[in-house]
Amino acid sequence: MTSSESSSCASGRGRWKDNAYVERTHRTDDEEFYVPTLQSITGLEEHFIQALKYIYTFNCLRPHFGKPMPGKTPYQRVQELYPGLTKQFYLFPPLVLDYISAQEPFIGGHDLLAYYSALSGVEGRGQ
Repeated sequence: MTSSESSSCASGRGRWKDNAYVERTHRTDDEEFYVPTLQSITGLEEHFIQALKYIYTFNCLRPHFGKPMPGKTPYQRVQELYPGLTKQFYLFPPLVLDYISAQEPFIGGHDLLAYYSALSGVEGRGQ
């Protein structure tokens, strides 16, 4: 994807109506992943394995029924727009934000990016 293509994917960051989509996906995550599995998971490694399975199922196997993708998976819908992206694109790693937020004071939301950039040795926005 070129930079001009990626900017055309942006949904208008900061728009109030985007919050409804974020809240809905949080509810789906709670109902389909956290509530059914959290009490049976015995450790952090198992949590990451189960979370990655859920992310794969949610993005590549589970049909969604919102306006732009009736009955399609996110993988199928994005393939229509950007053919050639592999399934690895949809497997972003799960994070435990509790550890990060407890260790670092934040000025704004972008400090999280600077924190991970510092850990990886890559210069980020906050450096």
